[in-house]
This record gives sequence, structure tokens and C-alpha cells, in this order.
Amino acid sequence: MRKNLSSSLRTKVALLSLLIGIQGIATVRADPLLPLNEVQAKASARPDNMPLAQLPSKASIRLPPVEAPQRKALDKLINHSSAQEAQQRDLAHDAILDAQSAWLSAIARFIDEIAARRDRSNMASVLKTAIQKQRTRLKSTGNASLATPDYLEVLLQSPQPSNQSWSNLVQLLTLSRMLVQINSTAACRELIRIYVRFGDFLRIDTQRQLELLGDGSLAALIEAQRHPARKIQAWAQKQLKVRDRLDPQKAVRTDDPRALADILIALGRANEAENARIILSYASSNRELIRQGARQAIAQLGRLASWQLKDAYLAITGKQPERDWTWQRTARELFTEYDRIRVQELYRIYGEANKQSEAKEYSNAAQSYGRLLALSPQFSEGNNIAPHLLKAAEALHLQAADEQGISKEKLLDLATTSAYRVERISNSSALKQRAHALILSLKHQSLVSEGFYDRALSEESKQLNPELRSNAAIEPTSSVASGWNAFSRYGLALIAALLTLMGLGLVLRSMKRALR
Repeated sequence: MRKNLSSSLRTKVALLSLLIGIQGIATVRADPLLPLNEVQAKASARPDNMPLAQLPSKASIRLPPVEAPQRKALDKLINHSSAQEAQQRDLAHDAILDAQSAWLSAIARFIDEIAARRDRSNMASVLKTAIQKQRTRLKSTGNASLATPDYLEVLLQSPQPSNQSWSNLVQLLTLSRMLVQINSTAACRELIRIYVRFGDFLRIDTQRQLELLGDGSLAALIEAQRHPARKIQAWAQKQLKVRDRLDPQKAVRTDDPRALADILIALGRANEAENARIILSYASSNRELIRQGARQAIAQLGRLASWQLKDAYLAITGKQPERDWTWQRTARELFTEYDRIRVQELYRIYGEANKQSEAKEYSNAAQSYGRLLALSPQFSEGNNIAPHLLKAAEALHLQAADEQGISKEKLLDLATTSAYRVERISNSSALKQRAHALILSLKHQSLVSEGFYDRALSEESKQLNPELRSNAAIEPTSSVASGWNAFSRYGLALIAALLTLMGLGLVLRSMKRALR
């Protein structure tokens, strides 16, 4: 009986444990960003007052709601693109260059409205006829070409504003060109959606527009590989293969930071664990846009990146992450370590630049401060940098050459760049005014080197900063060097008057001869 009781008790305990475990799993799944051990887990050692890095939220691909002003402006432009009057059509297509990213939601809505008209077969027929007409026209002039023409230009050369199918197609292609002008990953998604919604007769045009955008369209093509339609998946893979960007390691080879950030996020959305290592290699980038893109991509991958996050943490710290850390906690600890190392490097450059400034090595100091601000435009010590950087700039514009052989021209460029940086980073209106005075003085100095003396620039810079020393080489030393002074103006006026009198005398003399 005791055996049965103990067996029954064990069974109940096991069932209770199972229920608690299930409830715990449900709790973590219900709120995966704030599990209990995220708070209770042991923290790693890090500098005082350095908070744990935040894990970015997942990047959304949803467009914001359509706003009435944007829709109204777009309606007017699109309706004019297929208007009866040629002048209205020309003005509308010129306005494509003014397309704004704020119009994106309205453009997406307009694409759906054209697709809802169910006119695809007629639109395809209109396009085919227009292309045949152009080819016939080119053959008759001996200018036949095998290249695929621009569909919008072809349609506008054979206007049929009374034909609804022609109007629909012109409006759709106008929207397509506006998306190219907006030039963002969201715009590329809409370009691909034009092909998805209207079919093969617009496939070549879609490919051409995506090619115009270059690396900026890669993220949207990477995402399209997971499209519900297999046909679109295969098409997207083919486009990436043609560009030799199908391999993720090749996809990230771009010099465009915005495109790279979007590519990393797209690789995160692919939900493939092998992408985690490539993404993590950019999570410590000095460029904030790329760094945030990589970290958003890790947030997209989630648990799939767990092992890679642990390996990266071990590689950078030499320590295994705590066993009770979730993937979120591991990611945050890793990102904190990346930030600590990056901040250490920034402060190393900062200290080096300060030493150069104290030693009056002004060109080296200006270059070091510039490198620091290029790596971290929002560097926390930026307001303390401003006085040193301005002092270096003011000294550089007076130097004839540098000890290291830097030419006068390069020193002036460095001084100008430094003065602009002071204007940007300083919180002091007095420093900003001094920096602006220096910029005006440097502009004046540049004009003098070309043989011009601008008294207004010189006077304005002195008014803003009377203490600003001028380069003696650019101060006027004679009436000739000083430009349009009183003597030169009166002299020129006298010469002009004499020439006028001489001309008048010649005219009167010729008239007298004619009367004789």
C-alpha cells in the first residue's frame, strides 16, 4: 500500500513539475524579451556607469498609413502623367524627380488600385503594340536597335490618352520611376511588387529599374527569395546570381553604408543560422548605421543566433557566457563589450589628439580630432574638443607650411574643415561665431590666392572676431593690391570720360565730313 502511495505521490509530483515547466515555457514565449533570468542572471564585469547595451527592436516592413496631403499631391501628378494635353504630360514626368519618400504609402496604394482594375491583358497588348510601332519607325530611319527600349518613353511617343489601358500603364510606369527616384529598400519592395501584381510583361522593366538602383536593391531581392510564390523566389535568386551576390558573403560587399545596413537586416529576416557570423562581424562597426543594422538583424534571427553569439562572446572576452543567460542577454553583453572596446579606441585617439594640441602640433591634432569625429560624429566629449580644434584651425591658417612638408593649400583645407566641425559640435555660441569668422577669413584668403580681394568678406570676419589675426600676405599693401579703392575708381572714371569724349569727337568729325 505504501509502495502504491509513494508511486502515486511521485506521479503527482512529476505531473506538477511538468505543468510548471509548461507554464514557464508559455511565460517566456508570451514575453520573450523580458524572461525572468534576463534580470536575475549574473552580470559580467564592465566599466562603472556603463549600462548594458540595448537589443534593438525588429525592423518593420509595414508602410505607415496614407496621409491625405501626400495622396492629394500624388493623385494630381499621376493623373497629369496620362492627360490629354502633351504639355501637362511633360510637366508631370519632369516632376518625377521631385518624388519624396513620404509618398511611398500613397504610391503603394495607387499600385493596388491600378491592379484592382483587372486590365493587365489589355495593358500588355498596348505595350506590345507601342514597342512594335517604335521598332518599325526606327527601321524606316535606319536606326534599328536590338536593345530593349524604355517602356515609358515608348508609350509617351505614341500617346493614347483616351485609351484607359494606355493611361493605366503610363500611370503605373510613372509610379515605378518615382520609386527609383526615392531609392530606398522600401521603394525596391514596391518595385518588385509591381512585377508580382502585373506579371511577366513588366518583368524586364522591373529588372531594369532595380539595376539602376545597384546595391540599393539587394536587400529587397534577398527578402524576395522568401516570397510565398516560388516563381518570385526563383526570379529573385536569378537576379542575385546574375549580379554575383547570391552568396551572403558577397552580398555584403558594398561601399554604400545604407545599403549594407539594409542587406544585413534582410539576411536576418532570412532566418538562416549560418548568416549570424557574417552579421556579427558588423555588429561592432564604427559606423552607427551599419552597427545598428547588424544588431537589428541579430534581433530578427533571435534564438537561431544563440551559438554564434556565445562563440563571439568567448572569442572577445576569453570567458564562457553564463549558463543561465538567454540569447537576448548574451547579445546585450556581447554588444556592451563591443561598445567598450570601441569607446576605448575613441578615447585613445582623443588623448593622442589632446597631447598633439598641447605640443602645438596643430596639423596632427586637427587630423586626429577629424578622425575621431569621423568614427563617432556624436562623440560624448565633442563639446570639449571644440576649443582645441578651433585653436588648431586658427593657427593653421597663418602657417606657410607644416614641419612635415604639408603644403599651404592643404593646411588651409584642413583649417576650413576643422572650423566647420567646430560649428557643428560646439554648444557655445561664442565658439561658433569665432569658427564662422575663421571660415569667412579662409574664403577671403582663397580668393586672394586667385588674384581677388574681397573687402566685404575681410571686414565681416573682423567684425565677428576682432581678435582674429590676418595673414600679412593677404592684406592690401598698395592701391593696386587693395582692389577698388577711391583712387582706382576715380582714375577709371576719368579714363572712361576721356574715351567717351574722344569717341564723340570722332563722330562729330565724321558728320562734318559727310555734310561737306
